Amino acid sequence: MKVITSFNCLKQTTAKYMVVEELDISSPLGKMQVIDIVSDGLVLVAGPSSIMDVDKMITYLKQFHLDKIFIDGAFSRHSSTAISDGFIYCVGAGYSTILSNIINKTALDLSRFSLPEVSPQILKLKLDKNISFITDENVVIKTEETSLLDFDFNQMIVPKNTAYLYLPNALTDQYAKRLLLHKREIFYHILLNHLSSLQIQDDTLKRMNRSNIKIYVKKQIPLLAICMNPFSPYRDSYGVEEMKQELQALTKVPVINVLEEGEQHE
Repeated sequence: MKVITSFNCLKQTTAKYMVVEELDISSPLGKMQVIDIVSDGLVLVAGPSSIMDVDKMITYLKQFHLDKIFIDGAFSRHSSTAISDGFIYCVGAGYSTILSNIINKTALDLSRFSLPEVSPQILKLKLDKNISFITDENVVIKTEETSLLDFDFNQMIVPKNTAYLYLPNALTDQYAKRLLLHKREIFYHILLNHLSSLQIQDDTLKRMNRSNIKIYVKKQIPLLAICMNPFSPYRDSYGVEEMKQELQALTKVPVINVLEEGEQHE
């Protein structure tokens, strides 16, 4: 097994390792170190915040023809899903002392992950960096803007036969709320490149889910599993089986208790 992590993280590593190379990629905890794992143990991982740097590390690792490459990161920084073939969602009891809060939060996050993929006909269209309207006859009508920062909602003239509003960068929380204010007038859907382009708050997402405005993506990234940690530093652990059953009821992918079941699902 090979690991890339920051220099200062090596001080907390209990696994025996051998440094293979230092990459010219920096992080707040030092330059990135490529290590070969010699014996079992723990490795603290931390890396750069730039998705371009993460992509460089993936490219580097591919030369070794590894079976799998894993990227570790919080979902709040979910831009790494843009360069992934799939992802694992981790949920822990530390989120709330009330189990129903964790289940409701997981259900909402799953709705983020499961944005429907647009039809193959739309994927064939030439969509670039401009915000565009796509008609129901699959004609692309470009605007001059590339970002919602410059896009004036009140001045927007939408062709009557518009099927999608294509946003090349992101759907922001501010713009989503403006859409919701006019939801009864809106007759088109939103098209994003990727689930990482959906940058709206949970409350706004709940309102969008209840509205007539649907959000589509050009590329879906499959959810491979849910890993649950029933331990909480703030209270006694939840009933493991209860937590697992309620999570499993939300999805068809495996739900794995990381404290007990890891080796069974290798």
